Amino acid sequence: QSQVTHPELALQQAEIGLLLLDDQQRVIYWNAWLERLSGLGKGDVLGKKLTVLFPELALSRLEVAVLNAFDNDEPTSIIYDDVDVSLPLYQGIKKEKNKSSIKQSFIVKPLMTAENKYCCLI
Repeated sequence: QSQVTHPELALQQAEIGLLLLDDQQRVIYWNAWLERLSGLGKGDVLGKKLTVLFPELALSRLEVAVLNAFDNDEPTSIIYDDVDVSLPLYQGIKKEKNKSSIKQSFIVKPLMTAENKYCCLI
C-alpha cells in the first residue's frame, strides 16, 4: 500500500475539481471530486486530451484558455456566466433521473515543472 502525502491528500479531498494537463494537453491529474461528479475515474481520463474526453470543449473558451496558458504563459479566469461549454459534472448519483448539472467557473493556470516543462492547472 503506497503512502499518500499530506499535499496529495489535501488535493484528493478538496471539495473542488482539480486537474492537471501535461505539455501535450493530456490529463495527468484528476482528483476525487472530479471522479465523483463526472462519474469518470482516473483510469478513464489519465493520458487523454480533454477534447477527446469531452469533444464539446473543442473551440470553447476553456480550450482557448488552455492554449493561451501554454502558448503565452498567461492564466485565465472564466466565471460560470461566461462559460460556453462546461464539463459534464452533476450533483447526485449519476444514475438518478433528477441529476442536475452544476454551474462551473474555471481558473486556468500555467505551471512549470521541475523538468522545465509546462503543465496547466484547471
